[in-house]
Amino acid sequence: MFHKIKAVNVIPDYRLSVQFAEGVTKIYDLKPLFDKWPIFTELKNDEELLYAVEVDTGGYGIVWNDDIDLSCDELFENGKTVMNSQDMYMKNIKRISEMETILDNAAKKMDDFEKLIAEYEEYQSEIRKLEAYYTGDEWKDDFALDEEGKLPADLKRGVLSEDGIYDLLERNKGLLERIKISE
Repeated sequence: MFHKIKAVNVIPDYRLSVQFAEGVTKIYDLKPLFDKWPIFTELKNDEELLYAVEVDTGGYGIVWNDDIDLSCDELFENGKTVMNSQDMYMKNIKRISEMETILDNAAKKMDDFEKLIAEYEEYQSEIRKLEAYYTGDEWKDDFALDEEGKLPADLKRGVLSEDGIYDLLERNKGLLERIKISE
């Protein structure tokens, strides 16, 4: 298959930037040719000749003069592909899309978190009620009734566990400090 050449430019260090009709750009290094085919040393020794390169009629190769030329297949197969502008933009588009997703997700998480903080702040009055119950006589009375077996067996009684309430109140203090909410 022929890869027609659209344009060729000399770039530093005896290299060529070759643009193909299908949108691919390849960098072709001329230096290995200096040892392989002696005719190419003329390009090394004559800068004017080096820069006289042009696309051959039909785009099937490049020429410098009647003696020095390269085929489109040689340039395509042995050139190194460089990112074309469309590839570069795809990278940008992918990065922008990724950052946009992070932005959207972060905004949603912050909205959700602010809502939870507001609910948590409002619920502090209930937690203070629990603390007052735990530190007051009512808890002691209820605890005594439970110890005497006077409460129904199927009654949920986690609040009568000293460690349960104490641990929850300590955890609440830690969370309040973490999110800097005053009671």
